[in-house]
Amino acid sequence: MTPRTSFAQESQKKIIANMIDTIGVRASLPVLRDREEELLQNELSTWSNRSGRMFHSFSETWHEEVRARHRESKFLAIVKDGTLAKAYASLPRLLHGSNGNLIKTPEELDRARDGFLALVRHSNHTARMDDLKIDRLDLVLNPPLDPRLVLALHRYAKHPMINLETEQYHNTPPKKRWGKPPHRLSELNTVRLHGTRTTIQLYDKVRELLGKTSEKWPEDSRCTRIEIQLRGAAHIAKQLGFEGRDYITLDQLDFGACYFAYRKILMGFDDNGAVPKFEPSLVSFLAILERHPVTWEALGGMSPIDWWRHSKIPKPKRFREVRKEVGNMQLELEQFRWADQLPVDRLPDIIDVDENGQVQLIASHWSFRCLTDPIPGPPTP
Repeated sequence: MTPRTSFAQESQKKIIANMIDTIGVRASLPVLRDREEELLQNELSTWSNRSGRMFHSFSETWHEEVRARHRESKFLAIVKDGTLAKAYASLPRLLHGSNGNLIKTPEELDRARDGFLALVRHSNHTARMDDLKIDRLDLVLNPPLDPRLVLALHRYAKHPMINLETEQYHNTPPKKRWGKPPHRLSELNTVRLHGTRTTIQLYDKVRELLGKTSEKWPEDSRCTRIEIQLRGAAHIAKQLGFEGRDYITLDQLDFGACYFAYRKILMGFDDNGAVPKFEPSLVSFLAILERHPVTWEALGGMSPIDWWRHSKIPKPKRFREVRKEVGNMQLELEQFRWADQLPVDRLPDIIDVDENGQVQLIASHWSFRCLTDPIPGPPTP
C-alpha cells in the first residue's frame, strides 16, 4: 500500500512563507523488484512515471531511468538501474497537503521528515533517514517588507557568495505581463542573484500570485518573498554549520540551523565591502537619482546607471565597480540592514497571502530561546 503522509484539505488555498520548502536528497538504495515493475508498468494509481534510457556523458554509459511522482504530495523519486538515486519534495506539502502552510516548529519539521521517509520506503522498506544525503535545500520567508523598497535597493547589490550580475524581471499588470524597455521601477517585480551553488531571489509575492489571474494589481503591498536555494551536499553542510563535512543527512536537518543560515546569508548584503564616502561624486549622484524614479523621464526613461553606461560607455570592469558602489550607497542611504529585519532569537513576523492576493500579518510565535539543547549550525552573533 502506498504510504500516506498528511493530506489536509484547505477550504481556501494560502501561500505562507515556508522556512523550509523543497529539499532534495541523494541515496543509493536498491528498489524492490516488484515495486520497480509496478512503476515501469504505471500500475499504481497514486503514482505517475516517466521511464527511458538515459545517456550519461561523464561515464559514457546508458542507464535505465524511472522518474516516479506521487500524485498527491508531488514527491519525486528518481530510480536509476534499479537503485533509488535521488528524491525531491516540498516538506510543507508533505505535512499539510499544500505547500502553502508554514513549517513553524521543530516538531512540525520532524513530522514532515517522517512523511518524506515514508514515501522513500515505498521503494525500499528498510530505508533510514541517515541513508538520505541532502543536496538541495530551499529556505523561504515572507517578511512584511515593502517590495518596492527592497527590490529597488537590491537591483545592483552584490553578494559575497555570488559573482554573476543581478538579474531583474519587469512585469506589467495582467494581459501585459512582459514589459518592454525602457522599464519603470514600478514594474520591477523580481530581483535574482544566481550563483553556482547559491541562488537568492526576491520578489513581490502578491503580484506574482495575481499575475496568474485577471485581477488588478494593488497599488502597493507589504509582502516581499525572499528565497534562498542551496545546492550541493558539502555546500549545504557548511552553510548549516557542519564544517569539514561532505554532507548532512535528513535526520540532521535542524530548524534553528536553517533559520540562522538563512539570516547569515542575507546579512552578506550588509557586509559586502566598504561604503563609499558620501560626497559630491559620480557614485553619490547616481545613488541619489536611483532613489527618485520621477527624475528618470529626463533620462529618456532609463535608470540613471543605465543612462550613464550608455552615455559614457565605461569599460566592463569600471561599470561593475560603479554599480557595486552605487548598490552599497543605496543601502547606506536607506539605512537598510538585514540584521535589523531578521531577529537573532526568533522567527520574524511573516505575511500570509491567499490565492486572491489578500494578505494577513502573522506575528512571530516561535522563539529559539525555548530550545534547551544547543543548536547546531552558525553561531548567533
